[in-house]
Amino acid sequence: MIKAWFRDTRHKIIVMTAAIFLLGALAGKHFFIDPDFRTLKKLAGQLSAENQKEEALKRILDLDKKIKSYDRYFSKTDDVSWLIDNMNRLAIESGVSLVSITPQQAETDENLNKLILRMEARCGYHELGKFFSGIESGARLIKISNVSVQSQAAPQGIEKKLTVAMSLTAYYPRQNTPA
Repeated sequence: MIKAWFRDTRHKIIVMTAAIFLLGALAGKHFFIDPDFRTLKKLAGQLSAENQKEEALKRILDLDKKIKSYDRYFSKTDDVSWLIDNMNRLAIESGVSLVSITPQQAETDENLNKLILRMEARCGYHELGKFFSGIESGARLIKISNVSVQSQAAPQGIEKKLTVAMSLTAYYPRQNTPA
């Protein structure tokens, strides 16, 4: 039956045409469509990588903006003289007598440098509170630590004077140097 079917020339032409069409379709897929799909996959991968880079850059810029919003709290310089001047001004305004101010060795951590002062003062309780309040409400971030307070005897009716020793630390951003 199949042999009889192939005896007819029209059927042979149909089979040959179908075979040529099928071979042409396979060749077209192999030589034209598959390379285009590979190229599209490669481009999609590159586009994905570019999108990830763009997202990472956006996150970095957002973090940079957030960091810059904190800049106003940090010292603009690594010179300790501004901190000494600021403490001297606050002491005068609050009625605190400074006995000594000693700059300490600067310290560095991962992101910040620290200016450190060791300070001794004489004052009353209220003056000390006003002095601490002035530091706390200042424009720059200054940490008060290692506070020791000693009270001295005073005659009846006269406010006791305190001898106060403390450390003050101001911060400024580390300058990253290229490695």
